Amino acid sequence: MVTKVRDTIKHVTQIPYVGNTQIGREVVGLADHKKVKDAEQLSCDIVAYTESAKEVIEDIRIAFTQLNPQPIKDYREKLKSLDEKIRELPKKAA
Repeated sequence: MVTKVRDTIKHVTQIPYVGNTQIGREVVGLADHKKVKDAEQLSCDIVAYTESAKEVIEDIRIAFTQLNPQPIKDYREKLKSLDEKIRELPKKAA
């Protein structure tokens, strides 16, 4: 989502009468602002961690239905790692 917004902002210069103005150039400059780039990275991290969590949850669900504890043991470390990364996200956003 953030990437789409950045790409859209960058196209402001193509709008007649606006793109060649100081305001148009400043709006385009917002797309490369550090906070926007940080938000984009944060968004990507959230999606990646959500996908990883879904994978783990699904594998654990299968392990429970098959009465097989091995996947649960295997994912213990992955869950700890995900937990640590997720806890770091608010610090990155600050």
